[in-house]
Amino acid sequence: MSRKPGIKTTIRTDFDPKQIKKIMDKVLIEYVNRVTTRLQQSIKITLSKPGSGNKWPGLSYTSAAIGQPPTVQTGRLRGSWITQAARSPAKKVPNGVKLSLGTDVLYAKILDLGNHPFISPALESGRFRRGVKKETARLERKTREAITNSSKKRKVVK
Repeated sequence: MSRKPGIKTTIRTDFDPKQIKKIMDKVLIEYVNRVTTRLQQSIKITLSKPGSGNKWPGLSYTSAAIGQPPTVQTGRLRGSWITQAARSPAKKVPNGVKLSLGTDVLYAKILDLGNHPFISPALESGRFRRGVKKETARLERKTREAITNSSKKRKVVK
């Protein structure tokens, strides 16, 4: 089989893996932190909904019905959520990110695992799911940019 005469073009791309890793580490920590912050916001929104249970004499609020998130009384639980994202120790999870979201309020676990769940409704909310999709699209875009910007494209014409 003979080739037709003409111009040959070779495109070679050289990637810098160290630069890509450095950029991706930063992008991944940012992604995890943004998703965690969205979950924190979703939990706070869930904890801000008015109760649909009984209105007891002497209380300024309506209590939460069984199976509904707890009603805000003092705002301590709602305001106590903190987030943190950091690199995992290399021995435990190479190239991993550690995600922390929590509260120091002792009764949070009792309420959530008992009659007044609030974390599951926060995770299942449409607002949170849309936010995760948006952050995932952002991660994909940043990943493409990292790979594209770290490569050196050279066009060789023979």
